[in-house]
Amino acid sequence: MTGNLRDVMATTFKDHAQPRTSSTREWRWEDDDFTRDIVEQLQRGEALETRAFLRPIFRWMKHGVHKNGARDAAMIEAAFAFVAWMVQLSTAGDAARGLAAMPELQPSYALNTIVTASQRAGSRVDAERAFRLLLAHGYEPDVFTYTALIDVMSRTGDVSAAMEMYAHMRTTKSRPNIVTFTTLIRAVGFSCTAAPLECLRFLQDARQEERFDESLFWEALDACAQRRSVEAAGAVLRELAGCEGSVARDSERVVRALTQVLREHERAEQDRVLEQWFAVLLVTAEERSRVLSADVSASASAARAAAKMGGFLGEQTSDSVRLAVIEHDITRLAERLRDGVAVSTNDFETLIHQCRKRKWKEGVALTLTAMRRMAETGWAFEASDPGPIDSGDANTSDGSSSTGGTDGSVDSVAVTGRSAAATTNASHPGRQSVPPQPHLRATSKTYVSIVDAYMVCGDEQMAWEAVLEVSQDPALAREPALYRKFIRGAYLLTECAHIAELLAFARADDVALTHRACVELARMHGHVHEEGVRTILERLPPSGVTHERQQALLEELVMSCGFKHNATGVEATLRTMLARGFQRSALTENGVLICCLQQADVAGATATLRHFQRLGLALVVPTYDSLLREMYFKYTRRGGEFDDASRKLALRTLVSRRALLTKLFAEADALAGWRAASGSSDDDSDGGDSDNDQSAASEHSPSATRDVLARVATPSLAHHQRVLTYWCEREVLECAALMFAQHAIELIATIRDKATKAAAQAAVYAALRRTRDPFLFNLRAVASLPLLDLTFRSVGKVAKHMLHVFRDNGVAVAVQAHHAAFCVAQLPRLTVHIFKELDDVVALHASHRAEVLAFCYDALESDNLDKTVGYVVNKAGLYTLATAAYLAPKLAELYVLQEQLTVLQFFKPEVADSAAMRRLFLREVIEVETIADEEAEEAEEVAEDSDSGAQEPHSGDKKPSNDDDQRGDEASGDRKARVVEERTRRRFRLTIKAIVEFKLQHEDEFLPYMLHRPSRRIRTDEELAAAEDPQKEFLRLPLDDSHVVVVDNDDAVALAHEVLMGDGIDALGLDAEWRPDGGSGFVPSKCSILQVACETHVFLFDLLELSLSDVEDLFAHVFSSKAIVKIGFGLDGDIKRLRWSFPDARCFDAFVNVLDFSLDDTSNGTDPRLEEGVFDIAKLKHRRRRSRGLAAYVLDVLGLPLSKAQQRSDWERRPLTPRQIAYAALDAYCLIMLRRALQPAAHEWSERQDAI
Repeated sequence: MTGNLRDVMATTFKDHAQPRTSSTREWRWEDDDFTRDIVEQLQRGEALETRAFLRPIFRWMKHGVHKNGARDAAMIEAAFAFVAWMVQLSTAGDAARGLAAMPELQPSYALNTIVTASQRAGSRVDAERAFRLLLAHGYEPDVFTYTALIDVMSRTGDVSAAMEMYAHMRTTKSRPNIVTFTTLIRAVGFSCTAAPLECLRFLQDARQEERFDESLFWEALDACAQRRSVEAAGAVLRELAGCEGSVARDSERVVRALTQVLREHERAEQDRVLEQWFAVLLVTAEERSRVLSADVSASASAARAAAKMGGFLGEQTSDSVRLAVIEHDITRLAERLRDGVAVSTNDFETLIHQCRKRKWKEGVALTLTAMRRMAETGWAFEASDPGPIDSGDANTSDGSSSTGGTDGSVDSVAVTGRSAAATTNASHPGRQSVPPQPHLRATSKTYVSIVDAYMVCGDEQMAWEAVLEVSQDPALAREPALYRKFIRGAYLLTECAHIAELLAFARADDVALTHRACVELARMHGHVHEEGVRTILERLPPSGVTHERQQALLEELVMSCGFKHNATGVEATLRTMLARGFQRSALTENGVLICCLQQADVAGATATLRHFQRLGLALVVPTYDSLLREMYFKYTRRGGEFDDASRKLALRTLVSRRALLTKLFAEADALAGWRAASGSSDDDSDGGDSDNDQSAASEHSPSATRDVLARVATPSLAHHQRVLTYWCEREVLECAALMFAQHAIELIATIRDKATKAAAQAAVYAALRRTRDPFLFNLRAVASLPLLDLTFRSVGKVAKHMLHVFRDNGVAVAVQAHHAAFCVAQLPRLTVHIFKELDDVVALHASHRAEVLAFCYDALESDNLDKTVGYVVNKAGLYTLATAAYLAPKLAELYVLQEQLTVLQFFKPEVADSAAMRRLFLREVIEVETIADEEAEEAEEVAEDSDSGAQEPHSGDKKPSNDDDQRGDEASGDRKARVVEERTRRRFRLTIKAIVEFKLQHEDEFLPYMLHRPSRRIRTDEELAAAEDPQKEFLRLPLDDSHVVVVDNDDAVALAHEVLMGDGIDALGLDAEWRPDGGSGFVPSKCSILQVACETHVFLFDLLELSLSDVEDLFAHVFSSKAIVKIGFGLDGDIKRLRWSFPDARCFDAFVNVLDFSLDDTSNGTDPRLEEGVFDIAKLKHRRRRSRGLAAYVLDVLGLPLSKAQQRSDWERRPLTPRQIAYAALDAYCLIMLRRALQPAAHEWSERQDAI
């Protein structure tokens, strides 16, 4: 460490002149899950390497700092406190724990771990804190510590500090390497302040340091592209031209970079610049031509991806940089050996694991070669340089070549360190060397890591060669972990080339393979079922292989064959199973159905099912046909053909209904006679119940067969009634009610018009009458719905239809005591969506109030909060002060601890006891938030004490001066002031929000809490109306009021589904409204209204009144549909608010085919506003925005402005005012009008098509 660097730290880290340390007094490492074993081992007298101490630090930092900026202060403080304890152990020991000093312990490694972990997460403050501690304790930062700090400084926008750090790094013993220069050049590219020509300085410095690599040219060109610097790009090209012949030119990268450099210049200027470069041979004729004809937007996207600054070890890191990283780590291990510090094979296995994580198979080879050399010949250094010297000998000790190989093998890269034996001659008297280290020979455990790393890197051949090396070395053993890693990798790669040989080794070693390994063996053979059967029945090691395990593995093989579209494999495996004394099962039935779903359409799927049924390889039950019809109807366009995406959804749904097949197959013996029971006289019966159809399908022409299967695919209502009757007549079976529910789902999913729906309800009722207690059987069917894994909205819809079947047929149901008792017994397995519909009929809240309240209490947290709140609020007999008192503690916890703002909707209705309910809830909120605030403040105080409680300086530390003490006191005082201010700002934040929501801020009980921070006032209706100019003409909605629908009930939801799911919808205008946020210190408001406009209607979805699950399927369909253009203005803001408001909803994850009028990219002669793929919000920061808002844009295009008077009104007030409804409707519909005005030709064509 040079003297001036420590002085520079005071200016580089302006806000942290005094290094913070962590007190060890508050931490009991023997009680921490991460460190308990370390303390116990030390107290038992066991010797531990530094590496063992790094594991908990890595875990703490992994959970403590995140790339999205989130931080867990407790985790971070634990890591720093543990480092302080390591320093104490290394110097003085720990007398309180009976531990002697451990001078061999290296706390500097722990601090380096924190620096690199912080760098990866982009946390500059933690990286700098660890760096300061390195200096405070007299440790020498290495090149990667400096590079990590330079990187995190650059990525947080302080490139000047990064450059300063680099300048002072060059004054130390740590020399910059290719990783450092790559990081610096990328920093220039992403900087707004550093001169682009700085890239040239770093290229020259790299040559001076003898760390130059051709990859730096391409990094420099990418940086010039990011900065659009023609001058710097020309300078880099001149440097490149000077190296012609020694550098392999990457024309693709040259073209991509130069396209971006010149993209903002006129075509004439582009021609001039390229002609100049061509004249002096800086670009080729082909490169010049490609730059002029390049797709600018595509090139920009590629350039951003290539230059993405995700840290110096990102995806775009060159091979030379990667090898430099590994060589550096190997050299550090050699230095430890030179300095007398213990190094074990575990240290090299850690390097192999790092290569595995990064998928650097060349690094695996490099590490293994280094191990061999250190073990056999030792290692050598030059006296003047702690780093490795270039190797002049490319041979290993056994004479085999270590260069010239292929495929990333161990001989495809050279290790830069010399063997000690090659450097002990008199011509190099100043060199230091490490003698051979036999204990570093690769062990069996090392080869497990090597095999695992090669498999993760996708190179099965190299992994197999490693296995063979173990087999050929008598000192090594094939450990069970070796088999597990190889099998796991082969399964993920779907490679079976060496599995038979591996299993031969396993039999010879009599290794008992784990169940997971055996399952993976079965699954990887789905495309080669003969090998799979042979492997399961003949090749597995005998240890632990029973008839039952073979049965399970053959079932897995059948499933795998189905997933891999191997119908022949499914059939052959099932035949083998039956011939060898094994049995069919629910899993084999699932495999058959999976195989059926691989067909393009339902007719093909049904034909495949019939084939297996005729062979006796699948049950002959009507449920299978029902499942297939449902899948094809639900996931294709009205019974059309599957594509890859829809097939995946169908397969996922089928697998999720495994419980249905399990229950069905468990009672398979009682299900015989479906054909006889159903008859075979009707043409529309499916093949499972008609011998005639089966014979017709086998005896007639292919076209006739297709016609028969088509009739099977669309059965009549009479057929559905026979199927339902079949299950009702078998009501004693446990599976009967579940199968009845499955067929009811198919009916509900496939029927659209009201007349057919009424007929279907009549058919269901007629079937139910065949049971002894029709209503109880129907309740059993409804209670079984959770087993079918439906969406929230779907399960509620099905339950409602099934429970209303008696009412719809004019039958009054007399609910008896045993009906209610059955429902109460089913409560633990019901979802709130099902329970709500069930209670509407059975009225459990009246007869079993205590049980219902207990159910709701649990559902608030474990089920759907919105639906649970909506259910209780809308039950007049249940929504009482007593209920509010019972639920208030749970509601307060959800509101405060999870910030579930939906909880406030529970107290919105105006009833007799509304005020009392709200006061009661507020008291609970105050109690919970008080405790939460106190706990948070205590944790912060511990952390602050830990930061300020510096340890006594060690003997080698420099004593701080008086000026340092004064600066430290001032910085500490500033920090404390900021902490106090932050605590004041957030204290009772949620309490205040609730008080304001309930309009209780003037009550004496709650007035004191309002003194902490007043809420931002929302203007009244009168103020809003007065703000609008009555003389000014605004755009008006060209739709009748009846076509503006506020969606806050089931009928409105049904209308929205009918209109928006229609085939004529090709564009939708989207907008969202929420109550103006309360300002600093208040939780942002939840999205209240989502407006969706089409040509004929505007739907205002009331997200406060609706349960989102009621419209989630609709939203998911329209937002992800490629056929529907989604139009918005600043749509990314609306999407972010929707996602924040409903974090568990998946319907807002993907917006496809988006047209955002707020994006203004027309300067290049194109209009790229239409995003046909997924709308990526993260990319919008690179897009140009319009300088004015929607109102101004509407004025420019349509000639009249929008009135924005209602924009900041109270959107959480109910009911909405007419002015709010009109404003919200027009805000969305004007987007349709804009598209129509800007694309008249397309609109006229659409109108002509509609007329036709």
